[in-house]
Amino acid sequence: MLVMIGALLFGAWTAWSGLASAGVRGTPGHLTVAHCTSVYHHSRKGHSYTDYTCTGTFRADTGKANDPRAEMSGLGKSLPAGVELPASGIGDHDTELVNTTQALQSFVGAFACLLPAAFALFWLLTDLGRSGRGLRETWRETKGTATRAITLGVVALSAVGMLVVSPLLAFLLPR
Repeated sequence: MLVMIGALLFGAWTAWSGLASAGVRGTPGHLTVAHCTSVYHHSRKGHSYTDYTCTGTFRADTGKANDPRAEMSGLGKSLPAGVELPASGIGDHDTELVNTTQALQSFVGAFACLLPAAFALFWLLTDLGRSGRGLRETWRETKGTATRAITLGVVALSAVGMLVVSPLLAFLLPR
């Protein structure tokens, strides 16, 4: 049950982030870079990496909002002062880069979170952990039942979401 709830919550959070990357959530505008600093992320597993946080002035497209202390994190490279980036103002001095690729990745990730949720639901509905039966045998036993239809429906929703809906959202949502 916790796996299913966790997967759905993580998927919702990922989709929420995708909406900012698509330029739908937040205040649309531009960040004019003043300064960038590198941020080193150390991992105990040896997957350390460096990204960049840039600060500058965020100006809303409407001209109503102006934040001289705006910040954008997670950039792949340092940018020179004066560069303008398409951005969404999403909170207290936070901005997110409006980026179709990032939006696509977020939406695909959100729909992918339905896969572990489908397996967790199957596990719960069939009592797989306590039954003593194997996965293959349990799956065969669900032939023609609502359990199989629900599980396959969630998997199909995930696949269609990743392959069809995600690109549509990433490329067609307003920027």
